[in-house]
Amino acid sequence: MRFRITTTIAPILDPGWLFLLAGVTIIGATVLIPATDELAEARWQRERSLTQERRREQRLQSYQQYLDALDSNNQLLALSLAASELNLIPTDRDPLPGLSRGIPDSATIFNALEPTPIVWTERPLPDSILYRWTTDDAKRLWLIAGGALACFFGLLPPSRSRQEVGQALNAQRKRRSNAQVEAKPKTPMSRAARPSNNAA
Repeated sequence: MRFRITTTIAPILDPGWLFLLAGVTIIGATVLIPATDELAEARWQRERSLTQERRREQRLQSYQQYLDALDSNNQLLALSLAASELNLIPTDRDPLPGLSRGIPDSATIFNALEPTPIVWTERPLPDSILYRWTTDDAKRLWLIAGGALACFFGLLPPSRSRQEVGQALNAQRKRRSNAQVEAKPKTPMSRAARPSNNAA
């Protein structure tokens, strides 16, 4: 009679860990990427506010310098204002001959005091499929469902081969048969088989 010895080698890495790792990664990306995007949006809005604040400070400084020059009775500034804004010159002076008297663009000096206007640009956004899916409300639900399903598959117990299942069934049957044999009552001995006390 020949006996065949079969051995089963356990896998080095359970495939369920791959599903679990993929599911955790998908769910983590679905949670972290929108939060990171909101943080970047808040920081961008903060930079816009700081830029506006710096421009307003420059504007206030320009107006304050102009007001200080007016309060100091600067003669050159007064002559410049009279010539440019009111189109007037001192009585002891004459305009240069041959020069056309141009019409001023505006009757205010505030345009010259305004700082350089700010050119706003859109916030740069990542161009990737994962970013678009995780920030979209409808597709994000599908990603969460897929990640949860992958985690569920990863947490399932490992499958066994047919040989292992057969061996487990045979061992269970043997244990049941042994338990039934031990549970059977012992038959009493007959009188003929009993030893007699009167025997010589």
